[in-house]
Amino acid sequence: MDTELSKNDAHDMHGTVTDMYTRVNNELGSRYQPFLNYGYGYAAPLPPMPLLEAQDRDFQISAQLYHFVTSATSLHDKDIVEVGSGRGGGAYYMKKYCGARSVAGLEYLGQSVDIARSSFAIDGLSFVQGDAEQLPFDSASKEVVVNIESSHCYPNLDSFYSETLRILKPGGYFCYADLVTPEKSREIEAKLRQLPVELVRSRDITANVLASLAADNARKVALIKDMGLSDARAAWWLNEWACVGTTIWDELNHGQLVYVSYALMKI
Repeated sequence: MDTELSKNDAHDMHGTVTDMYTRVNNELGSRYQPFLNYGYGYAAPLPPMPLLEAQDRDFQISAQLYHFVTSATSLHDKDIVEVGSGRGGGAYYMKKYCGARSVAGLEYLGQSVDIARSSFAIDGLSFVQGDAEQLPFDSASKEVVVNIESSHCYPNLDSFYSETLRILKPGGYFCYADLVTPEKSREIEAKLRQLPVELVRSRDITANVLASLAADNARKVALIKDMGLSDARAAWWLNEWACVGTTIWDELNHGQLVYVSYALMKI
């Protein structure tokens, strides 16, 4: 499968994503919104996971996505990298609540790195600016790499996968999830199966993500209203966050988009 873009196309993609998330951060302002992911809803009672402290409970459903995606391995006493750490909530959750020895959140947008650093200052948690295709970590230095709802923004997935395996220790885990078209999900899985890994788990979690989106819809709609945006920008936020009734929500409901999750162990 061809996952490589030309240098010009890659530059344009980076620029588009940077502009988009810069505007997102500016519109959120000083609001405490550590997660932007779609979350994970459970049809059955929630499997055991850490009880979040009061200031974090509004984001329980977003933390549940991390809980599920990483549940193929233990994070306790592990050195972890989150590639695409955004505003820092996922890396913070894994360090504060999951007993990781260290978590480094890597994010392309320097503004988001600054927000994460100012929001979360705890021992063993760090945030760095960098490129998913050129990870600034030593080879065979990490035990878990996590990547959630981010890789669709990367111009060259082959480089990202290669770099992920480079920094993982043998026996280390790559915990990975994203929103893609069904065709792209098949291409990604075929590519992953060619890597020197054991594919421990491959799961379509679209139904769980839809349950999460429905459960978190009122909170997100209220937040968007509180931002005082133009009608056009409010509509953009509603759709990007897949609020109920939007285009992305409908595409998930009708199978035009799927949310997939993988757990892979480096051989």
